[in-house]
Amino acid sequence: MLNRVSAVFFNLNASNTDAQMQEIDSRSPQAAGSRGRNLPRPALFARVDAFTSAGQPATGWGVAAIARALSHRVRPCGARLSDTDKARLREINGRLSSLTTRFKQNVLKTTKSGAVIVDSAEELDGLSAEQVGAAAALQKRGVCQVSG
Repeated sequence: MLNRVSAVFFNLNASNTDAQMQEIDSRSPQAAGSRGRNLPRPALFARVDAFTSAGQPATGWGVAAIARALSHRVRPCGARLSDTDKARLREINGRLSSLTTRFKQNVLKTTKSGAVIVDSAEELDGLSAEQVGAAAALQKRGVCQVSG
């Protein structure tokens, strides 16, 4: 459920964000740092890992589903790492997530600060009719907004 909600949130945040969503996004590194805590029970992981490592074919829907679910925990969550290395991986994941979020927000801020806002037709003096028409066409498609 968390994966589904996260996918929707981060997609919406990337395409139609606001201040509240940016605030929530800035707290997402805490979630990324806890990613490795969601490991399966060690005994269960060891049994399935031994089964799949022995070259046994995953037959039947249940076995294949378990093997697939556990494989998603080997690399991103470090299921085969020592406890010390798992803690280090959580630190790295948290830092990486924090830097990624800050980068996305800086790109958005820079993009917004580079926007040209036109309040009247007089401000378009010097542009050709073709350029003004292109801006009007973009406005009709919802790509940009023209006020005034």
